[in-house]
Amino acid sequence: MESEVNVVAFDVDGTLYGKGAYVWRMMASGFPDLALAFAYNRARILYRQEQGTVSVSPENREGYRRRLALLMLRVLHIQPTEEHIRRIDARTQRQLYGTWERLYRHVRGRSGMSEAMGSLKEKGYRIAILSDFPLVGKLEALDAASFVDVVLCSEDTGYLKPDCHAEEDKSARSKIDARNEAESIQYSTEKSLKDYGDKVSADEKVKIQSALTDLKNTLAKQDASAEEIKSKSQAVQEAAYKLSEEIYKAASASAQASGAQQQAQQQQAQQQKPDDSKKHKGNGPDDADYEVVN
Repeated sequence: MESEVNVVAFDVDGTLYGKGAYVWRMMASGFPDLALAFAYNRARILYRQEQGTVSVSPENREGYRRRLALLMLRVLHIQPTEEHIRRIDARTQRQLYGTWERLYRHVRGRSGMSEAMGSLKEKGYRIAILSDFPLVGKLEALDAASFVDVVLCSEDTGYLKPDCHAEEDKSARSKIDARNEAESIQYSTEKSLKDYGDKVSADEKVKIQSALTDLKNTLAKQDASAEEIKSKSQAVQEAAYKLSEEIYKAASASAQASGAQQQAQQQQAQQQKPDDSKKHKGNGPDDADYEVVN
């Protein structure tokens, strides 16, 4: 049985009004303390990344503000004392949220927005508004308050809405990490092959060189996925297994030789050390010839 849709939910920023208005209002809130604005934006990114792994207590706006303050202090490399948490939260509310509240009183909705919402209401739909930010004054400025049945601000729950670019960002980071690791594997394997290539058979060398060529060709492709790069990197490591064994053997032999040499030097030094016990006998002064003079 198909479920009936009877609620339509809208985001606010950039949906009910133009994105341009949203951007310049956000930029205006960066003054006078740009470092605070930077820390806030960076902390929000970290907040989303850590959701689900770091608990928020209490799960409401109070918990959100405390967690955000801690992340902002982390970004700014400031000790997270209770006094610092209180101060940065107060500055955030005053500079950022205070500025937004004033500016959003003058925001205007998109053309046809009121008509569209009115039409939905006439058809029996309920309208919900979902936002990451507090909605103080926004809906009134947009002339949308009379159409809205439910208003939900994610900050009031202690959690932020999922970022629509989160998976894209995660994929990009994964590809960068895979490339960095692959380049490191390529460099170390090529150096090991140069230094210890004579320790393995010709067939082993061919296998390693072939795997290295495949990895280089993959890295040369800008659209290579992280999984493809990781697969080629693993192939190089597997091909170089015998070479790694020989390097380990050489390192162990060198360490043993060095240890034996050090032990021999210690024994030689011990043998060359004079025997003090033969110098003096007894506890008194040394015996000596003497003559009595009258």
